[in-house]
Amino acid sequence: MTDATTKRKKYEANSARSFLIPEERERFIRATANRRLPPKLDQKSIKRRAKFRTMLSGLEYSLARDNESIKHYPAVPGAKLLKQLLDLGTPRVCYVLSLSPNWDGQFKSLKEFVPELSEESTGTSLIICIPESIAFYYHGEISDLSTILYRTKYPPKKG
Repeated sequence: MTDATTKRKKYEANSARSFLIPEERERFIRATANRRLPPKLDQKSIKRRAKFRTMLSGLEYSLARDNESIKHYPAVPGAKLLKQLLDLGTPRVCYVLSLSPNWDGQFKSLKEFVPELSEESTGTSLIICIPESIAFYYHGEISDLSTILYRTKYPPKKG
């Protein structure tokens, strides 16, 4: 496993621990554990990854609720979203889990990625800015379901 693949899998697993309800964490982590990631996928891996990506379509029901550890901020459209994310301290490059195979499993520049959200329908995406602290859930368009998740306390430890 390459360093890039290891980093991607850690992003996916740590984000599941940080932002999903307990009932969904392990299922999501198991789904990511033995999967190859883009860009080097064989035909079997492409089918598995596509099946994994379908889990994202109902993700709004699995997100941890607003509580003392996690705050949800409504997302605003366009350039304001980029400013909103950067003001929270996100790095300029984030990891993307997406229904769109063109974006899934990639590190993308927020400056390039955020404007594309409104230009084309990407379907549901989870943009992982800091795996244990900040993520942006995008529901195909900026809507009431799109939210910035900000963790104020560290997630439960692996175990």
